[in-house]
Amino acid sequence: SVLIQTYFDPDEFWQSLEVAHRIVFGYGFMTWEWEIGLRGYLHPMLFACVMKLLAIANIDTPFLVIWAPRVLQCAFAAIGDLFLFQFAEKHLERSAAQCALFCHLTSWFIWYTYVRTFSNTLEAVLTTVALYH
Repeated sequence: SVLIQTYFDPDEFWQSLEVAHRIVFGYGFMTWEWEIGLRGYLHPMLFACVMKLLAIANIDTPFLVIWAPRVLQCAFAAIGDLFLFQFAEKHLERSAAQCALFCHLTSWFIWYTYVRTFSNTLEAVLTTVALYH
């Protein structure tokens, strides 16, 4: 997430970061899904909390407002990786769990999307955690 210089789909901003920015700073574009109440605010509120902490600490520079949510998304991805391994280890042998983690971590799609701020990415992490339990 910290190395990403591009975007994959506009929704990585419109589903989370733009909404969070508007909640905290009072301006930002809201797509039609938000205008008619189609989406929920739980996912963007995670990023809004980070942005609000930056604002409270008076360190809400453009650099940190851009990078702090990326770091949070990295943490989500790492949690997903950890619980994937633990889930596989719980239900299979350790060597199979290591293979599952290797396959997961070397997947180009995981590298490309898992660290982006899509609501679906957080859903995937939460599903992995739930499956472990």
